[in-house]
Amino acid sequence: MKKSGLLLSILLLAFLVRLVLLNQSFWLDEAAQALESIRPFSHQLQIRYDFQPPLYHVFVHFLTKVSVKEWWLRSLSLLAGVGTVYLTYLIGIETSENKKKGVVVGLLASLFLSLSVIHIFYSQELRPYALAAWWGTLSWYVLLKRNQNKTTQLVFTISSLAGIYTMYVYPFLLFSQAAYVFFHTKSLWKQMVRSLGIIALFSLPLAPLFFNQLHIGTQLRVQLPGWEQVVSLPQWKALPLVGVKFLSGLDKVSFSTVLSSIYAIGPLILVGALSMWFFLKKKTSTPIAPYLYWFGVSILTAWLVSFIVPVIQPKRVLFALPAMYLLIAYMAMELPVRYKKTFIVLFMILQVWMIGSYWTKPANHREDWRGAVTTLHAQFPTDSTIIVFGSYEPFAPWIWYERTAPLKFRTLPVASVRSVTPQDVEKNMPTVLPYTHVLVFDYLRDLTDPSRGIERWLESHGYKGVASLDTTNIGFIRQYEKQQFLSSGQ
Repeated sequence: MKKSGLLLSILLLAFLVRLVLLNQSFWLDEAAQALESIRPFSHQLQIRYDFQPPLYHVFVHFLTKVSVKEWWLRSLSLLAGVGTVYLTYLIGIETSENKKKGVVVGLLASLFLSLSVIHIFYSQELRPYALAAWWGTLSWYVLLKRNQNKTTQLVFTISSLAGIYTMYVYPFLLFSQAAYVFFHTKSLWKQMVRSLGIIALFSLPLAPLFFNQLHIGTQLRVQLPGWEQVVSLPQWKALPLVGVKFLSGLDKVSFSTVLSSIYAIGPLILVGALSMWFFLKKKTSTPIAPYLYWFGVSILTAWLVSFIVPVIQPKRVLFALPAMYLLIAYMAMELPVRYKKTFIVLFMILQVWMIGSYWTKPANHREDWRGAVTTLHAQFPTDSTIIVFGSYEPFAPWIWYERTAPLKFRTLPVASVRSVTPQDVEKNMPTVLPYTHVLVFDYLRDLTDPSRGIERWLESHGYKGVASLDTTNIGFIRQYEKQQFLSSGQ
């Protein structure tokens, strides 16, 4: 098959595997994104509670004008994901010594990326991670093009600026590019400085929003001491966990799962050790410097900054993933034929196995709020049932699926209780007293109600726990009934 046919096959594969489970229920962050994006255009800059810049919100806002279906709103991330696979192929060509080898490296790296479960997962996410990875890969492609001109400089500047307006951690990628140019391509340094100046100037309007969001995030960590562990990783395991999750594919894989770690890191260690051995043996140099800066420097600087402001998570540095697969593909091509074919086959088997794990195991899926809302509407009468959340207000997915529920369903009443203190419970819980059925969501209450004050209040006011409804990745919903209702046998 010709290289064009192979490339089209890889891109089609990347597209098709990203269609599977594309219509999953929105989870917490996605639903918040959807609720913000569906507002009027003039409100798209009012996102102080979302620690991300506004560009992705604006794009999704226009998507909501067509449809609010999950698959449709995620289509931007899907297209960005497939586009990143294509750009990875082009970069493989630009960075190799000769075109023939570059085509092979590009095809292999793009194939690996097309089957990367973590990339598939975030290409199906209504969040900006896949789009930021697209901007980053585009900027690296034009930076590494052999024929530099005003057009490549313009595209680099625009794509970098778009990346910054898409995700706040994007400057770590920009830093890796500046470092690469400074140490390896001094002829482009003046061009890089010029672009950085323009990028800095046009990024200034983001500063007030950024500091406002940072202030709110800091307040949240003070009010909810456990929240930092939810949104960031401990420094001692953050760096290795990025590597494990990049390679294993599943973002939810546990750091303590030894088997997952062996499967994830083993192939990279093997190919790295063997490749380096053959490099030294042949005394040849390889053009992998851009990959090392792209992958290593961007992640390392994000990790170092996380000692001050915790920002590093695998999804937030997803823009470094193409570099990892380019590095693996190039190093694999340096192996002798008998090792090369074995490694490629085993690595692809690992990726296909991880895809199967993602598709078939509900624990690896997103929170099924759509299913929870539908189930509760079907099982409980609206006029005698109330939902209780341990939060300031109903969670975003509940609001989203209540507003998009079939018209035959009346909205279930909700009581929100941020029950860190007994005073919060006493102030807000009396709202439930007129209702016979009280459904308490466990979701995030280890943070907001660790002492289970809501349950104690219900039991002291004549309610009895009768059942626990299990859900997919949301946790239990505790069912309480008035005791007089139970004794009457109604």
